[in-house]
Amino acid sequence: MSRTFHVLTESESFSQRSHDNLAQWVANVIQADKDSIVLAPSSDGTLSFPPNRIRIVKGLSTYRAIYKSCGFMLPGQLFSQFLRRVLSESLQDLKPGDTVWIHNRPEFASALAPFIQQAGARLFLHIHNAQLLSKYKNLLRNSKADCHIFNSQEVETEALQKFPSLGKSAVLSRGLDAREFHPSARHAIRSRSMDAPVEQVTVVFSAYLARENDLQVFLDAMEILRLRQVPVNGTVIGGPSPEQRKLKPNQKDRRINVPSNVAFENYDSPAALGRKLRASELFCVPSSWHDTASLYLLEALACGLPVVATAGAGTREETADTPGIVVVPNAAERLAQAVQELVEDSAARQNMANMAYSSYTTQYMWHHTRASYRSVLASSALTSSAKLQLEELIPG
Repeated sequence: MSRTFHVLTESESFSQRSHDNLAQWVANVIQADKDSIVLAPSSDGTLSFPPNRIRIVKGLSTYRAIYKSCGFMLPGQLFSQFLRRVLSESLQDLKPGDTVWIHNRPEFASALAPFIQQAGARLFLHIHNAQLLSKYKNLLRNSKADCHIFNSQEVETEALQKFPSLGKSAVLSRGLDAREFHPSARHAIRSRSMDAPVEQVTVVFSAYLARENDLQVFLDAMEILRLRQVPVNGTVIGGPSPEQRKLKPNQKDRRINVPSNVAFENYDSPAALGRKLRASELFCVPSSWHDTASLYLLEALACGLPVVATAGAGTREETADTPGIVVVPNAAERLAQAVQELVEDSAARQNMANMAYSSYTTQYMWHHTRASYRSVLASSALTSSAKLQLEELIPG
């Protein structure tokens, strides 16, 4: 029986508390696959994964420390040799027909390619973040992976345009754990009368996966709503505190101005985030960066939250014709107006909430991702010119 080895990044502990969410992706996708093994720098048991299928690669922690301290001053060849040594030590039992599935690290794939090919195994490289296309352009241009995996068709298309030599590719959507992200017991909301007061609404922005410019758009929109006296509270979950955030990189003496109707809360765990989302009424996704398949947007849909998103590159694919999501131009004024309209129309808000959850259940539950994943592994003819329509392979 062939096996699949999933290699996490040097900064990704195999833990439920992992902020990058690669660990949760791996654990949920391969939990039932007895012939799949995880390689990670550390693990704490919080993912309830069989310990005999986890291999701790201590050298990854060393690699991280060296790279952080002097990574830009050392030749890349030294890092490649070091990575090949520490990773291959954990793959000594690699056999023909096995697959090494590397997450988010083209340099890992580059270092291991000769070792994997000599063993007669396959090398898959999974790019979870679109930003990596620019960061690792030289490595991707010369990638030796047998298949490249992307989170969305948009990122796949961009990658194949930039790097025509990539060859075989596939798309796997993200999934979410329904135990952590699910709707609250929401009852139908009656439309209020013209004389009834507008209830206070909480709108959430998940900053733990966002970029600073996205946060600024959200804060500016909340300030506009405060000045209009719209009954709305904003909650920013995750990311550094306001005191640690600068307004702009070239304005180091200026701090972010936080409106009085906005509060910051820490990101604790996926389960805690799910509870906070269920206690809210709206979700905002100001997007000014190319990061498709945004995990925070899927988390909101899974909790049945209507979403107001800006038309940045980061939301094009997820928001295209998706019920439960309103898309506005990427500007604080337009974002504030869209939020205000939903605050003042509870019936429209509830209708969007119902559609949001329906969008999640039909596209982004884990069984969808698992079915696609197994199809990718089983396929021997993944090509960029004749791509598999993975959605057609998903049961029911």
